Amino acid sequence: MSHNRKLDLEKRVLQHLNRIYTDVLSNEEINQLSNSLLEHIIDSQNDLPKHITEDGESWSENTVVMITYADTIEDKNTLPINSIHKFLQEYCRDIFEIVHILPFFPSSSDRGFSVKDYYSIYHKFGQWNDILRISKDFGVMADVVINHGSSEGLWFKNFIKGKGKGSNYFLNFEEPFDTSRVVRPRTTDLLNPIETSEGKKYVWCTFSKDQVDYNFSNPVVLYEFVQIIIFYLTKGITVFRFDAVAFIWKKIGTSCINLEKTHEIVRLFRTLLAYLSPVSYTHLTLPTICSV
Repeated sequence: MSHNRKLDLEKRVLQHLNRIYTDVLSNEEINQLSNSLLEHIIDSQNDLPKHITEDGESWSENTVVMITYADTIEDKNTLPINSIHKFLQEYCRDIFEIVHILPFFPSSSDRGFSVKDYYSIYHKFGQWNDILRISKDFGVMADVVINHGSSEGLWFKNFIKGKGKGSNYFLNFEEPFDTSRVVRPRTTDLLNPIETSEGKKYVWCTFSKDQVDYNFSNPVVLYEFVQIIIFYLTKGITVFRFDAVAFIWKKIGTSCINLEKTHEIVRLFRTLLAYLSPVSYTHLTLPTICSV
């Protein structure tokens, strides 16, 4: 690692964080967050598979991607993710360059998009080593379900208890209020009451009551997702689809969609990915009011 490259990373990370948190954190807190992120990013380089740190070509309009649910391809004697690999090797080696496996994590609803645990694979689908093996033959694309988490996940259970990891991850309010300006692709209630150890709270649910939105104005949430992204890199995932990313930053009184701080968070992710893995890249979901 060249000294200049490290200095450039430091400059960029601090610039991103200042743009995101200048009206939320003090300068000292932003500097501390920047230092913590930089330390984690740099230390993680030793954990990355060699084949994702080498120079490679970015995708283009000519790249062919296979998109599949983890359990779409069945084989009685093989776990589904291994069946995908076998299918690609036998029939598609000269056709597809990337395979996008839709959410394969433990989930409570929405066909995998209500994630209970970002660090595990649903046991009926396979194991992390299965993903790593695919990545040696094909690019692997995975979803980072970044806007919301499952109401049945440990983090939300800890929110209800008021202690433990995740207890401060979710966007919540003491009382309901006018949200008529908020743009979203659902007609269900946006603010949902939930009984917690601290009394009734109203949690923000852009999509469903089972999918509770994270509070990215809390830097701990941002740091967690940086850890998640790096963890996925260590498992051979180099293409990232940030699900529902347009909704992650909320500012009361606005549409709460595609706000500037949302775009700055994405820029931060791209900066760290470009540093860690030249072959990695991102794909964003850009939903409209009629998205499903």
